[in-house]
Amino acid sequence: MEQYTGYSAHASLVLIAEWTNSNCIWEALAEKVHIRQKTIKHSPCGKLKDLLINIWAGGERISSVNNLLRTDEGLQRLFGRNTCAEQSTISETLNAVSVENVVEMTGLMKQVYCEHSLFCRHDYEKNWLLLDVDLTGMLAGKKAEGSQKGYFSGERNGRGRQIGRVYASQYDEIVHEQLYPGKVQLEASLLELVEMAESVLDSHENRRKRTILRVDGGGGTDKNIDQ
Repeated sequence: MEQYTGYSAHASLVLIAEWTNSNCIWEALAEKVHIRQKTIKHSPCGKLKDLLINIWAGGERISSVNNLLRTDEGLQRLFGRNTCAEQSTISETLNAVSVENVVEMTGLMKQVYCEHSLFCRHDYEKNWLLLDVDLTGMLAGKKAEGSQKGYFSGERNGRGRQIGRVYASQYDEIVHEQLYPGKVQLEASLLELVEMAESVLDSHENRRKRTILRVDGGGGTDKNIDQ
């Protein structure tokens, strides 16, 4: 049997591992998000943890877990995992996620932002807060949920989904992001994105007066500007 050497090609993630562990992020995940699924070998939150580690390590899809994380014992131990769930069981957990779980995760993310992000500690009296709002096209297969023909840069007749983001450019941080079907344009999603960002920022009237929103021509209709 091959002996564990302690080597990992993803040792650079040690800072993220230390930050999440020292700030009890995984304990908060287990406390706040309750996916209704039986635990056989790995808990639902354990499988969510594996998925997040996979993303941080550069995995572009769930199936990357098997070749990227399950084969890297050092990476598992870095985040306090002794083993890793198989990709098919992680998929089953995601299929078990309910609307309530999404709300729970959103609440957890807001809590993390409020406690640790720079944009939530912005000094509105000293400076304006700059928020950039835009959509980014993400190609996907025909069978992917929400995958539709739409605008995807450099891809004629492209199909996929759109990721709407509100970005605090001064701090290089994402305030809020939302996944939309592929044909959705910024004009239709702008107000929702702004409202969700206001919720994260806890923006009252005085803060809104000191906030600048920057959007391209696709979102700058008279109706959106007036509202």
